[in-house]
Amino acid sequence: MITARELTADQMKVVSWLTTPRDRREPNTIEELAKEIGVRPATILKWRSRKLDALAAEESRMQLLEHLPEIYQTLVRQAGDGSPEHIALFLKITTGTPREEVTLGHGRQLLRQ
Repeated sequence: MITARELTADQMKVVSWLTTPRDRREPNTIEELAKEIGVRPATILKWRSRKLDALAAEESRMQLLEHLPEIYQTLVRQAGDGSPEHIALFLKITTGTPREEVTLGHGRQLLRQ
């Protein structure tokens, strides 16, 4: 896979744009972005199909991973409060127990006999 070091400044700007949520992108469209960096929209589409989409996806995945500690804390708190759905997810993540084996009743009997 291509690395960020192999990209031009314009390509890096496209990657940054792609990893920004749509409602916060500036400029708003690929056409406007192309005009801003001085290329045709077709050039950006070509870059995306060849390498930028994969790099942007990996960058987005890394950004999401930064939130895992807070997500796990919330999961533990909700499971500790007795939420059957959170208990089931906690067990699935920590023990590999399939959700089908978890009873979602009152959280007392968690595993089927």
